[in-house]
Amino acid sequence: MFLMLLMLLMLLMFVMLLIFYDSKTQRPAQQRSQLPSPTDTGGNASAATDHVNTALGQSGDKDALRSARANLNWGVRAAKRAYGQKVQSHFTDSKNPRRLWQGIQSITDYKPCPVPSDDDTDFLNILNTYFSWFEEAHTTTITKATLSKDDEVLSLDSADVRRTLHRVIPRKAAGPDNIPGYVFKECAEQLVYILTDIYNISLSQAIVPQCFKATTIMPLPKKSPALTFNGYRPVALTPIMMKCFKKLVKDHIMSRLPAMLDLIQFAYRPNRSTDDAISAALHQSLTHLENKNSCVDAFH
Repeated sequence: MFLMLLMLLMLLMFVMLLIFYDSKTQRPAQQRSQLPSPTDTGGNASAATDHVNTALGQSGDKDALRSARANLNWGVRAAKRAYGQKVQSHFTDSKNPRRLWQGIQSITDYKPCPVPSDDDTDFLNILNTYFSWFEEAHTTTITKATLSKDDEVLSLDSADVRRTLHRVIPRKAAGPDNIPGYVFKECAEQLVYILTDIYNISLSQAIVPQCFKATTIMPLPKKSPALTFNGYRPVALTPIMMKCFKKLVKDHIMSRLPAMLDLIQFAYRPNRSTDDAISAALHQSLTHLENKNSCVDAFH
């Protein structure tokens, strides 16, 4: 009897490992947050059921078989409830659309097909020439502006730099320096004073470091598959260090402009989007159409 109970305990542990396989450390850390597909859960439960029925059926103990089946059904129901709660959690946070799409992809078992790389060397060289046209030498000489004594040079504060570094998105693509976003976010306290000095020296001398201006051009197909180089959209990947610098300067400039900006300008303004522009245009059009003998002309 003791051996029978020991065998049942081992089988039950095996069943629970199969059902909760996704939450264990057998998967890489970056994949634990992904939801298992319903087909995976059902397959694990089916395999566990067959294993239990075969093992206990051979023993001939009907009471143990009924008890094992009951425990197995309870474990399957608990796993399904946990899976349902895990899926529902992806739809509770309305401010995180990325998590929402992860839930939809998990429900539909969506797996994107990888786009094969193009090995045509001649085509890649033409594409590189097409995207590097701006690197050609220009004859226009840029003169440096002369500052008067009354002009005040912008000086960035370390608190603003720290806040900007903490807001860096870790999964953001790195630039030519290959420094990922999580380095700036996780090491913000170690980098804040160094970057503050670099930014302020650049502003005081009115010179942007050459490494800040380097850019990696990534050709993304406008419509897959892209048959010509005109079918690719160039996406510029600048260093994240430079993106933080531009954001700090932009925030300073925008803080001086609100009184000068038009009320109906929605681009490059906080808490405004294209949806607001569409709603405002629609409201003005409908308000105008309430008058008799009126019409609205829309140009795109």
